[in-house]
Amino acid sequence: MLDLKTNNRNILFQQALGLQDPWQISKIDFSKEKGRLDIYLSHKTGAKFTCSGCGETLGIHDTQERVWKHLNFFQYETYLYANLPRINCPKCKTTRNVSVPWARPNSGFTLLFEAFALELAQAMPMSLVGEITNENDTRLMRIVTHYVEQAREKVDMSQVSKIGTDETSKAKGHNYITTFIDFKERKALFATEGKDNSTVKCFKEDLEKHNGKAENIEQACCWQGILNFFKDRISNGLTEGINSIIQTIKRRARGYRNTTNFITIIYLVLGKLDFNLPAVTGLATHYR
Repeated sequence: MLDLKTNNRNILFQQALGLQDPWQISKIDFSKEKGRLDIYLSHKTGAKFTCSGCGETLGIHDTQERVWKHLNFFQYETYLYANLPRINCPKCKTTRNVSVPWARPNSGFTLLFEAFALELAQAMPMSLVGEITNENDTRLMRIVTHYVEQAREKVDMSQVSKIGTDETSKAKGHNYITTFIDFKERKALFATEGKDNSTVKCFKEDLEKHNGKAENIEQACCWQGILNFFKDRISNGLTEGINSIIQTIKRRARGYRNTTNFITIIYLVLGKLDFNLPAVTGLATHYR
């Protein structure tokens, strides 16, 4: 049986983590010497969970031990542990892990950690994000890629009518990347490798995939867009400004060898994407 002090501490952390029934904190281990806080979660006996495939409420089939890296507690690395239940759904004819409120499926990080990593990645190189969070930058890039791809699926381009283009090499002397810009919303719509007419074809396909129509494009502006400026008062200033940001992204990463990662960061910084993640303002104070 937990004493009052321990119980109050567990309730405090439970509220901080946003845990809801049937989840609760069963144990907290803190080691100042190791610089680590380990929080163990458990579900109530007899708890039932919803199948993510069909919505059926079912009992637990079995459990698997899982661990998630969380935001630091001050300067101490924090990890969550739980025996993650699996359910055997007769309607879906499959056995699957249940969803948990603190992390997305198959991730080794909590949602708050991932939100913080995305916030940092918009302002600095992935290598520096890795140093700050004490995490491998390849794993961090996987987080960024997941949320960028997910957010881009929901992008609506039905109102796009005036666009600009920017061309930049992904690294000195290497192949080019063309970025298409929405002048009205002042954001990057689409980026692809190359700088010839094939990039326009790729953009058209992506535009239509996101409810846009090529016939709605009233004006296109590029580096040779002087005539467009006099016709519709659209200048290349926005395009040049975005090009400057793209060049900064490239310089801070010392050139992206991986084209896909370069494009992903362009979307992250310039796409104005909605990641639907918890707010993490001010959490940098938790890190050295």
